[in-house]
Amino acid sequence: MSPRRLDVSEETARRWTELSRQGWPFARIGREEGVDRRTVARIVRQRWGKHVGEAAAQARGEVASRMLEEHFRDMETVATTVLRALVPPSLRDSLFVEVPDMEVLLQERVADWWLRMKHMYLPGTGPDEVDRRRARRQAQALLMALQEHQPLVKTLVGDWSRCAQDYYRLWLEIEGKAQAAGFSGPVTRSAVEETLRGSMRGDASSHVATAPGLVLPGPDLERVGRWLAADREARACLARLGKLMEEMENTFEALEEALDPAPLRQALLESRCRLCLA
Repeated sequence: MSPRRLDVSEETARRWTELSRQGWPFARIGREEGVDRRTVARIVRQRWGKHVGEAAAQARGEVASRMLEEHFRDMETVATTVLRALVPPSLRDSLFVEVPDMEVLLQERVADWWLRMKHMYLPGTGPDEVDRRRARRQAQALLMALQEHQPLVKTLVGDWSRCAQDYYRLWLEIEGKAQAAGFSGPVTRSAVEETLRGSMRGDASSHVATAPGLVLPGPDLERVGRWLAADREARACLARLGKLMEEMENTFEALEEALDPAPLRQALLESRCRLCLA
């Protein structure tokens, strides 16, 4: 027959639990306290279960907090990677920008970071194909997570990529026209560079080219400059290049604002992504 259910005070339950922790059998505690051993067992086990549950909840909270902070750091690093990949021509050493597949480029750069930061390799060793495959998958997931927290990022990256593709196509078009007119590629590239930088400064004067690989001012450069100024189609292409540069700069500024640490962390707290804890 089961003993009559007995409710005890918190102090009594704590004393019985401490005695049990010291090795006292339930029967001995019951004799000392004048209660059935099954009542002692029930109270002690309930208290132990409560403590275990509280400890587990605290541990889960600590783990979740560490994982959230790590997620914050990962998203901020991915955001920096995106910004560095989408630097506009005006902030680069050279205004000539070759445009790769941006989705592939971003995945490669994030995957490289993930391999460097998340793994430690012994001297003389490195990532194998399994590591690289996993890095590519992680990079794709991290980039998608960033877009889920800040949906504007996907739109801005797409806008910048389209502008950059038009910019690259127009630059090649100018070089093709210059080549047909008898000018070499390096000289034409330097002349276009100087003309665009002059427009950025608000003047039309030539200046010494400083970007890597550019041709220094000279007779050939001056001839190409005169041709650029005289050819109607070349002038139209140059004007369009200037507008595309401005569009890329504006898009980059909007991206900087969206990925600034403060609004990014706010978005991380207010939204969820595929990598957030359930």
